[in-house]
Amino acid sequence: RAQISLPSQLAAETNERRRLTVYLSPLNGVVSTSSVEEVFGVAASRSLVYTPLLTGSSGNYVINVKSIRVNGEKLSVEGPLAVELSTVVPYTILESSIYKVFAEAYAKAAGEATSVPPVAPFGLCFTSDVDFPAVDLALQSEMVRWRIHGKNLMVDVGGGVRCSGIVDGGSSRVNPIVMGGLQLEGFILDFDLGNSMM
Repeated sequence: RAQISLPSQLAAETNERRRLTVYLSPLNGVVSTSSVEEVFGVAASRSLVYTPLLTGSSGNYVINVKSIRVNGEKLSVEGPLAVELSTVVPYTILESSIYKVFAEAYAKAAGEATSVPPVAPFGLCFTSDVDFPAVDLALQSEMVRWRIHGKNLMVDVGGGVRCSGIVDGGSSRVNPIVMGGLQLEGFILDFDLGNSMM
């Protein structure tokens, strides 16, 4: 949100309203002040769901999550949860009490996968090629969900071992969840800063 931030500098240069379209990718990423429709087309813009974009106590952008589901099963964690968006941390970080509930539910849902000792910094690792369960974040309502699965969820650490890219961040966190770069990759993110929506 600072004046030296990329969105602020681009808005000042282009004299357009503060909007940022971001698509993170290891190969061909996009950052633009143009609308999603202009960058990716009408079909992409119509497929988007929007949620309020807030400012956390740290000054970073935050969205609220009402609940977390693993393989369709709602976790017993109290919501709403403030989720900070970060391209600085590589993996999603959960506060320890939330991580404990998540890890137990995920290990159970990944039933066919063989659990193996964790590989740092990950806490849940498996040797299997099965389809791993998806994680859904319910945003402003249970009907509006952000689904994380596949390459956005599991990290190949070699030797046939794949680990969940959601890690334990300890107990003293400003925000209970920080969504990291891996989970943001491959999604079209439209930051409509003027209307405080994402």
